[in-house]
Amino acid sequence: MIELSYSREIIFKRWLLQIGLLAMGMLASYFRSGSIWYSGPVLVGLSIIFSFVSLKRGIAAKPQIMIDSEGINDLRLGIGVLPWSAIKSSKIYQAYGAQLILLSLSTPQVFVSKLSFFNRTMFKWYALDNSGDIVLDMSSLRADIPRVLSIIQEHEQSSNGRIR
Repeated sequence: MIELSYSREIIFKRWLLQIGLLAMGMLASYFRSGSIWYSGPVLVGLSIIFSFVSLKRGIAAKPQIMIDSEGINDLRLGIGVLPWSAIKSSKIYQAYGAQLILLSLSTPQVFVSKLSFFNRTMFKWYALDNSGDIVLDMSSLRADIPRVLSIIQEHEQSSNGRIR
């Protein structure tokens, strides 16, 4: 079984960025003038929310993705275990500087219907030509992505009884 948790270093860097945005928002609130006077308070509010989310993620000790003989369970998606038999193929995809693992599913609508509204919206945004790919965002996880992909492909091949 492989368990992938959040990388505290990456979460800490994002938290520092959000603290910088908080400071900018406070300065904008202090020097409020012009037609966009509300930008400072809005920036402060969003920075506080995202800072708490980052801290929560950084403190979270439980793994976010678990890969075992049954399949892949990404707790962030909230759809349960994706069984190996449902995965047709997998590959690494780079988008906006983040490395993602795309899992092409044989029946994506079964799993997409279990997604939350936010994740379903992200699924539609990430979906490449409506191909039915589920995205495993690895950008904030402590993981060797090529190694994780090779493990996924080994399980996928043994489950589907084929060799690539």
